[in-house]
Amino acid sequence: RIGLPSERHVYDLRAGKYLGTVDRIDTRLQWGRANFFMALPYEIPQPSVAVDATDPAPGDVLTASIAMDLPPGADEQFSVWVEVVQPDGESPMWAQQVAVLDRGEAQVRVQTAHNDMPGTWQVRVTELFSGQSAEAAWEVQ
Repeated sequence: RIGLPSERHVYDLRAGKYLGTVDRIDTRLQWGRANFFMALPYEIPQPSVAVDATDPAPGDVLTASIAMDLPPGADEQFSVWVEVVQPDGESPMWAQQVAVLDRGEAQVRVQTAHNDMPGTWQVRVTELFSGQSAEAAWEVQ
């Protein structure tokens, strides 16, 4: 049992779930395996993402702007898993990364190729503790 000084919104990274507003965390510790919890005075807000072009030319670099609407005075840094999803639904390894948001904001550059598969491409961001995600799309002709 982990006691908290006051009620907090608690997230369990390993279990991938929100534990609610609690003043203690009941957990089981396993030798050699870390547990990760985030306890905040507010709920983690939904991330948003937008791309600076929805019809880029082959070879263009897109900028994906990621944001979370944090409460005034919040100085926590959040991390999001960023993945580019091709029109066939695949997310290649080269198009995956973690971005750390500074004051609720980050930008990620996405390089388009001259031979990209035609169709709708997406960038998906997922906040690591809450599992909340957002997507933005662009078209390749």
